[in-house]
Amino acid sequence: MQLLFILHLISPFLSRLEKERTRILSEVVVELYQLIHQIGQQVELIHVDAIADLLYHIKYKYIGEYRPVMEKVREFIRHFPQKLRDRLKFMYTHRAGRLPNE
Repeated sequence: MQLLFILHLISPFLSRLEKERTRILSEVVVELYQLIHQIGQQVELIHVDAIADLLYHIKYKYIGEYRPVMEKVREFIRHFPQKLRDRLKFMYTHRAGRLPNE
């Protein structure tokens, strides 16, 4: 529940960061993925649909296929809980339809 609160606090600032500080937006996105990764290792994520929806929104609205961010994010996704990886399977596809090295 605290993770959702943090995501709720940070997400309104993403559009402003996109306009004013693109590099910082990239860093914030990577930090969000790292935060989700760390929390997912410690406890079971309950609201995976809401988290997945936000991550899809961030990817398609702000990040796109920006390679430096995508490479870092893919590393975190590989270690996300299976439930969340299943919901993100269409976001970061590779030629074979899955994450590289999977």
